[in-house]
Amino acid sequence: MYFRVRWYHVLTLLLLFIIALESAQHFSELAIRVDLTIPDRSFPDSGEIKGLVCNRFGDPLPGVSVTLAGKHTVTGEDGEFYFAQIPLGNRPILLEYQGYKSLSRLVKIDAGTNYLEFKYEQGLFPANFALDFHIYFTEISLELGHCFGEIGIANGANSSYYLLDLVIYNPLGVETLSLLQTEDDYREITGTLSDINFVAKPRMAVFYRPGEYYKINLPPLANPIVGGFYILKAVYASQTQWDAGLATMEVLETECVFDDDWNPHT
Repeated sequence: MYFRVRWYHVLTLLLLFIIALESAQHFSELAIRVDLTIPDRSFPDSGEIKGLVCNRFGDPLPGVSVTLAGKHTVTGEDGEFYFAQIPLGNRPILLEYQGYKSLSRLVKIDAGTNYLEFKYEQGLFPANFALDFHIYFTEISLELGHCFGEIGIANGANSSYYLLDLVIYNPLGVETLSLLQTEDDYREITGTLSDINFVAKPRMAVFYRPGEYYKINLPPLANPIVGGFYILKAVYASQTQWDAGLATMEVLETECVFDDDWNPHT
């Protein structure tokens, strides 16, 4: 038995081959024409900035000059500032305010909203010897018949300072608390019992080196006068004054205010 090849068989096979070849070419053309490009998308090249500037004590500072990536603004009454569009990446920021040391550094700007906060350790440091004073009460402390307070001391000067006396008076002018009476008081005022910040002669004093900062949390003060102004009398001397036997007396006053979050700076 054998199979006889007819001419039309050959023609059929030839036609099938041609059809297969054209199909392959057509498929190749289709593959080449496939669009592999990513649809056009716009990627952000800038971000907005919401910021807050406070001093080393934690108090918001109004009117601070803020320069960021060549753009300028000033802080509002609440110490806040805003920039709408700042190029992405590490950008230089400069903070300047009278009575404080300028602060300059790089900040990273990402797409979207960036929050910059300069406060406490990152806040503006006084350019000289400076004190901060707050008296406040909470709902519970008022029921118990007392209020709280804190004192901040920062030496931004280039020389040492000596703190000689700290006395608090209530709004009626009555002495409420004298913080420096015994040797232990002078040693404890910086949070230690050592002599690192204590000087005994020619008179007792707390010794503050350049760049040092300390916060004093006051013991509860009895019989608070809500809305009244408490007074802090501080006596201190620069190194030059100390050597000459001189001193400066500074008087600060602050209102006794409600502060249920135990932070009188905000």
